[in-house]
Amino acid sequence: MSHIVINGEQAALIAASRDMLEVRDGRGRFIGDLTPLSPAAENAEAKARSAAGSRRPIVVDDEQAALIKAFDGALQVRDRQGAVIGSLTRWPPAAEIAEVKARIAAGVREPTYTTAQVLAYLRSLDAH
Repeated sequence: MSHIVINGEQAALIAASRDMLEVRDGRGRFIGDLTPLSPAAENAEAKARSAAGSRRPIVVDDEQAALIKAFDGALQVRDRQGAVIGSLTRWPPAAEIAEVKARIAAGVREPTYTTAQVLAYLRSLDAH
């Protein structure tokens, strides 16, 4: 598996975290999710907090961001000593971005629905 090496401050933030972290570049743009490899990260309560959107961001430098953006898939996150301290998933995957851009360029339009239409459809499901 490919990996990325992070600095001491970033490693300390990951080690102290019980929740999944957002990975952002220096401009604040979201580039992936980082799951710490620690006993606390396995805690069901921590997973529930992560899913609820209360994740803290970890900011990577431009070089690290370029490495993450260039790789499509999961990356191991290692500290400077080489120890694996997390797993980073690039999101959205580069292949998915390319597919959407190609569909837009080809003029493919997906159906769109208003909130009212979605709610009406969901109510119709309850009626059955």
